[in-house]
Amino acid sequence: MGGTELNAVRTAERLDRHRVAVEVAAMQPDGPLRARYDEAGIPVTVFPIANLYGPGAWRQGLRLASWLRRRRPDVVHCHDIYSNIFVGFWARMAGIRNVIASRRWGASSSKPSLDALNRIMSRRATRLLVNSSAVGTTLVRQEGYPSERISIIPNFLEPAAFASPDPNERARRQAALGIPSDRWIVGIVARLSAVKNHALLLHAVRRLTAGGRPVHIVIVGDGPTRTGLEQLAQSLKLADSLTFTGTLPNRPNPHELFDLSVLTSRSEGFPNAVVEAMAAGRPVVATDVGGVRDAVSDGVTGLLVPSDDEAALAAAIERLREDPARAEAMGQAGRKAAMDRFSQEVVLNQLTALYEELAR
Repeated sequence: MGGTELNAVRTAERLDRHRVAVEVAAMQPDGPLRARYDEAGIPVTVFPIANLYGPGAWRQGLRLASWLRRRRPDVVHCHDIYSNIFVGFWARMAGIRNVIASRRWGASSSKPSLDALNRIMSRRATRLLVNSSAVGTTLVRQEGYPSERISIIPNFLEPAAFASPDPNERARRQAALGIPSDRWIVGIVARLSAVKNHALLLHAVRRLTAGGRPVHIVIVGDGPTRTGLEQLAQSLKLADSLTFTGTLPNRPNPHELFDLSVLTSRSEGFPNAVVEAMAAGRPVVATDVGGVRDAVSDGVTGLLVPSDDEAALAAAIERLREDPARAEAMGQAGRKAAMDRFSQEVVLNQLTALYEELAR
């Protein structure tokens, strides 16, 4: 369950049923978000594949093509690299006129073979939907995609992201997770993977604590780098200044737990975590990569720092810790910007207009 998967289910749940009829094709039968599709009454048909090749994938592809021929959808919208490749190919084989491919990540995936297949199928799509202008610009300049076939529509926030719990509820949530109430809290919400570069945050905070400026880190998420991060925290003598919460639901907004939200990624498309922090009224300090700048206005809603720059990250955190009035002003500016640009109504109107344009 990552940003792409959450964006897909939020979109399906909230599209105006008077304008769009929705069905979902899934490549796995179950998962943490399946219940939300079921609760919304959205039909889900499963075409289970273990990989993108081999007899099993071929059989399921033929099933998918037959399913699409029967339904004749006006638009097939692929949301990630696997559906761009698998569903995009079989939708074309089924004669579907309009196929939207998506690019919601940074420069490349972890597998060059997937990137090559994705480029092929994305070029055959009717439109390539990207969630930030930075991603769109990269695709045009570096990969030669025709700009007229790229549609820029950002991720959106569900209304619950803007809810403001009372201070007592916040304190109860913090206590339940073992987060101290007498520290300034710097939090990050991101999968524990190398590209998210959580280690940079630990090193930056170590600089602050070594100077006698106590900061408590809260890491929300899980993933393959957790053990290494726990060991790094021990070696930096930060174990008492760090709370791992594991994966938390996005309702209520986990950024409400923090005083400052941080993102330390080496690569991003358009990070949900940043706009969720803005919706919660939290100032943001983030590395200036990918589409982060499309969300965070440097000096207005947060501070941007170079990737892998420990000293710059520590200085930005300290700047906002020492100036609570500025931090509060940035948080409120971020909340307004998130409402104006990334609210459900604004973004879904853009997406539905794209569907209707293609259907015509």
